[in-house]
Amino acid sequence: MSDRVPPPELEPKPEQDDASRLDLHERLRASGIPTLSVLAGPPRLAAALVRRWARGRGRPVVRVDRSDRQAMALAWREGIGWGRDPVDLLADRLAPRLGRTAEGLADRLRGMTRFEREVFVRGLPDPEGPDDPIRAARVILDDGNEPRSDDPIEAIRAASALLPILPGEALPVVLVVSDRSGTEELDAEAAEAVALVEAEPRLTLCWAVAPGRLDHLLTGAAAGRVRDVVRAGVIPIASAGVEEIGRLLERSCPGASARLAGPIRRLASDGAPPTLVGRFLDAVSGPGPGAGPAGADASRSAAERFLFDRLESLPETAGLFRLNARLPIPWGSRADMEVDLSAASLGIALEIDGYFHFNDAESYRRDRRKDLALQQHGYLVLRVLADDVVPRLEDTLDTILDAVARRRAASPDPEGPTP
Repeated sequence: MSDRVPPPELEPKPEQDDASRLDLHERLRASGIPTLSVLAGPPRLAAALVRRWARGRGRPVVRVDRSDRQAMALAWREGIGWGRDPVDLLADRLAPRLGRTAEGLADRLRGMTRFEREVFVRGLPDPEGPDDPIRAARVILDDGNEPRSDDPIEAIRAASALLPILPGEALPVVLVVSDRSGTEELDAEAAEAVALVEAEPRLTLCWAVAPGRLDHLLTGAAAGRVRDVVRAGVIPIASAGVEEIGRLLERSCPGASARLAGPIRRLASDGAPPTLVGRFLDAVSGPGPGAGPAGADASRSAAERFLFDRLESLPETAGLFRLNARLPIPWGSRADMEVDLSAASLGIALEIDGYFHFNDAESYRRDRRKDLALQQHGYLVLRVLADDVVPRLEDTLDTILDAVARRRAASPDPEGPTP
């Protein structure tokens, strides 16, 4: 068990945002300091933060709902296999040591019988250090690439032999969403998570837990070392409740909270960080269609931005959509086409239509041509009225989430495991 503490330059600073704190935790792991990222807030917001952060760094996320040591270790081991074939990765690193080409070595390894692999492994030189690819070769080539220990701690240590041949962006992020209600269960869950990061400090383990339950853990009977690791890794995630959102809305738009009770409930239940609440208020109180085309454009922009931020804060869509991105589809005199919200990896284009959108016949025809061009390039096109984004928030989100789920089922998400 490690007793190392973060050096002063790696101590978290209050002004750091959540993503920066996760980056800090990665630097601690790289320094060999066991670190558990504890996301204290609504589980869906926490999951979205982790997925958005991981996607931005090209790393897969493996979600675990069974918060025990065995499940977490298995998730990490399986996640290590995400991406390229481990034999190819091994050949890339091992070939220079053996004076072979990577492609030739990979072909040779794949063509070996089990006996030939055993002979090959016995003939390898001793590893020169913990990050020597020779260690990975022994894991991958010895009876397949599964560490055989039934002990999760030993299994995760064995699996860590693969790390020297993996690029940093291939290392999985394990996301654990805690749903246990008993205090003893929570203490045990924390102890399990801490035991794993102590065994393998390079393990990126993110644990989402409700703030009230976390308070018990930090003041209760949990072992001192467990409390220390948990406390050092806490990342608070602020979220407004129904009453707070309604109170803020009444200040800027009296009477609106009653007619928007459903959207407010949905906003709060999915998690409402302060910035998102601000976008919501902007979308509600912006100039209406009576302000003319300029006002309609402003309202559409506010609705578009709110919807994008809402999708960014949901685990199913965090990091998936891009705002006003240009797709490589010829359009008019241009070589590309701008789409309000697009998820290129799943082939989804989402357009936000303003109040005056259908008043002009030529604009209507133009949009139909745009829809056809997108469809010809394999995109599923969704259109939402800007005026519906807030008052019909539930329907809007359900439609988008259904489309995302269907596209993922039809074509597995190239960015990694789904939520």
